Amino acid sequence: MQKPQIICRPLADWLGQSVRFQGFLDYWETASKTGDTAFLLQNVKVVPYRGGKEQMRTLDHIWLYIDKDTEIKTKFQRYGDYAAIGQVVSYIRSNGTKDFAIDIKPYVPIETHNKVFREYGESKLKHVKVRAMVLETTLNQLETEKLDFGIYLSYEEVYRHFRDEYEFCCRQVEVNERYEAKKQQRSRPKPDVFKFASTSLKSTKAARKGFATS
Repeated sequence: MQKPQIICRPLADWLGQSVRFQGFLDYWETASKTGDTAFLLQNVKVVPYRGGKEQMRTLDHIWLYIDKDTEIKTKFQRYGDYAAIGQVVSYIRSNGTKDFAIDIKPYVPIETHNKVFREYGESKLKHVKVRAMVLETTLNQLETEKLDFGIYLSYEEVYRHFRDEYEFCCRQVEVNERYEAKKQQRSRPKPDVFKFASTSLKSTKAARKGFATS
């Protein structure tokens, strides 16, 4: 049996991998039976999710597929830029040739996190704690390949940046909490040692006097 001819070779060795990509939307349609949407993207640049721009490949066009249950916040506009995260999949065309496409995955734009970082950019403990929580989420989304940070930065570079920021914030929180704990200890009222000693002395004298009387 003759194997199907492979058309879109630039993606063949990335089959099953997550990729970051961008291009220009040319056409899209939604299937009436399944509700899934197919997009034709042109002038496409693709890079492995955990790779860098040195691995970037350029395609004349590629089909994208979005499951009807996948939430997409981007407003589609013909000839407009489109960038996202997806997984390389294969399919057999009507003429029997094997081709490759990208299934779009749910993702979070990096700008969502950057907005929070700008809003909580002060050195106050509350702000540092918020940044630490968001950075922890950011690292988790990088590890699960759900954070979209474009196609020109390397995964290693982005991950290292956010990891260093997270560790810095954690150290700041720890230092501040230790300082606050010591400050609270210093502010606690100390017992009146002199008064306590005087009271004890009087009690001792009274006890001795009573013992002598008896």
